Amino acid sequence: NACTDLNGLFNECESPCRYLDRSQACIQLCIRVCKLPPLPSTFPTPTPTPSPINNAPKISTLIISTKIPGTHQAGEQQSGHVGLFPKNSDIAYPFETNFIYSPDSQSFVATIELPVELTSQTFDISLKLDKYLRRSIADVKIDLAQIENIDTGNTKGIPGDFNDDNKLTMADITLMLSQYTSLSTPANTQNRRYDINSDGAITMADITMVLSNYTKLETYGE
Repeated sequence: NACTDLNGLFNECESPCRYLDRSQACIQLCIRVCKLPPLPSTFPTPTPTPSPINNAPKISTLIISTKIPGTHQAGEQQSGHVGLFPKNSDIAYPFETNFIYSPDSQSFVATIELPVELTSQTFDISLKLDKYLRRSIADVKIDLAQIENIDTGNTKGIPGDFNDDNKLTMADITLMLSQYTSLSTPANTQNRRYDINSDGAITMADITMVLSNYTKLETYGE
């Protein structure tokens, strides 16, 4: 059966001496032989398998730029979060991200990959950097077929929300003053968030920047 499957000719009693010269001694026996057809001189070119079409949805990118007070260095980072609120839905899309300072735009910039289920539409956007009051941008039209750049403009964020309740109160002022132990307190990993102008020390300049926005008992973010 195997010989037939290979298109061969099966012979149950073939001589083992069939390829020897007659002058050579050989014992006559019956051997089973399957004669296969000759191989072709050329082989057919295999048909290439078409590459599968990539129907995976594309991930859109949102780039958000915002300004905060102080002098900052290239690559300096601020942790924060961004919220997207579609105008035609009650679903909110929150994103934890890092804002990185860009000297070219003098802004902190965050790059966010949006979920594939989002469609091009109008959103309300909120963003909150660590120790800053929340900012909101209303009615932003986002085309998810391209990279979208959103800039909050030249209005700088309001610092001083050290307890992260989105309002500036005496509780925040107290937290900051607890770290101001000398005229110039060196910033370290524990107290760095109170160094508002990022000059490496907590000074009266930082306290002044916070107090300048403390115009009532509770100043709320947007």
